[in-house]
Amino acid sequence: MIQRRAATVAALLLIGFNGDTHALIPLYSVGVFMAFTLSQGGMVRHWLRDRVDGWRWRLSINAIGAVMTGVVLVVVLVGKAASARIPFKAIRIAAALLFAALGVYALLAPDLGGAAQGSSL
Repeated sequence: MIQRRAATVAALLLIGFNGDTHALIPLYSVGVFMAFTLSQGGMVRHWLRDRVDGWRWRLSINAIGAVMTGVVLVVVLVGKAASARIPFKAIRIAAALLFAALGVYALLAPDLGGAAQGSSL
């Protein structure tokens, strides 16, 4: 079932971008750096909440990673959008996917048990 949904999303993206796979590459880079930034930010939050031995060192590494990947994300968005190599449509799709993921998390968080207790986005 998941493969069918993934294939449907892939087909819709190809249709939406008129079959130009080169136009999808900037969307991919935005997705990658968005995921890296969110994961590093999540780890910063984790170390602030669970202060085990060595948490300050780990917090600083993840905070630096979050800032660096966030800067790269902004540079890619601004640079590619300014040069018209990333269509505004791709930015809207990336934002929609982010909000969809946050919505899924909000729906599933109560069912995740101990892993999600006390955490909210």
